[in-house]
Amino acid sequence: MINPNIAILISGYGKNMEAIIQSSKNNDLKAKIKIVIANKDCMGIHTAKELGVKTLIINRKEMISKNSFEKKLLSILVKNKVDIICLAGFMEILSKEFIKYWDNKILNIHPSLLPLFPGLNTHKRALESGMSVHGATVHIVTEQIDKGPILSQGVVRVFKKDNETKLKERVSQIEHILYPKTISEFVKNLNNNKINDIDLDKSKNNEKNIDTLMSINV
Repeated sequence: MINPNIAILISGYGKNMEAIIQSSKNNDLKAKIKIVIANKDCMGIHTAKELGVKTLIINRKEMISKNSFEKKLLSILVKNKVDIICLAGFMEILSKEFIKYWDNKILNIHPSLLPLFPGLNTHKRALESGMSVHGATVHIVTEQIDKGPILSQGVVRVFKKDNETKLKERVSQIEHILYPKTISEFVKNLNNNKINDIDLDKSKNNEKNIDTLMSINV
């Protein structure tokens, strides 16, 4: 699977999507971003078009059921010969049947240091819990939400004067570095039949207030 085809699924602004596309364009990520699919009209779709990537909107609200939505999504992915799916702010819970079909080839980035704070409102919960560190996690998607094998994590410090907005901004910065890099390593290891051995640089990043990228092998 040299230079696999990637589909990015989004629901919003698509900042992580944009980082992945740029990584592919820069040839840091040895993969082709084949298509960006959204479950509604959103800013990310327009950004992807501007970056020259094929796009499609499958409006969930216009579909009769979750099953019909996933059937159409699956047919589009298969038609485009997609090998890996990257969720980037995709606000849909995928069925166990859909997840099983893709056989550990759906990745997601979550804005917390899993297993801490699965689900929503992670920044608020981190602040309320008095955490000294917070961050983001890239993991393989499984039937259990936010509980799939962890591939990598990025850590930021939590400061006393932080609010949700400030903390979210710093976590977002690290996400845009962590996700493309992890996908790149995932692709390399997939080609070598070593999908559970992600090795990211542990050296400190130059971005302000971004402390480190952590490697976790699963």
